[in-house]
Amino acid sequence: MMTFQDFPPRLLEPKRLFRDAVYGEVRDTVRTADAWMKEHGIRPLNVETLVLPVAFPAESTNAGSTASSVDTGHLITWLQVVRVWYESK
Repeated sequence: MMTFQDFPPRLLEPKRLFRDAVYGEVRDTVRTADAWMKEHGIRPLNVETLVLPVAFPAESTNAGSTASSVDTGHLITWLQVVRVWYESK
């Protein structure tokens, strides 16, 4: 069966009043995914990065997070996540 594992960037500093959360870099997230694959003997079918909107950035994890305004005037934080597709045993 094909499945996937997501690796969000590590949260370095939580969001605070008047300051956005700070996340680790994508290259560190890729290293984490690589270590996980080696530890579990995973041979990936595909590795991709996804840019996903996050409703609660302080509880999430990514590098290159950005905020953008939408029609409602609310801000959305976007995080880059590494996804590893593999065949489960």
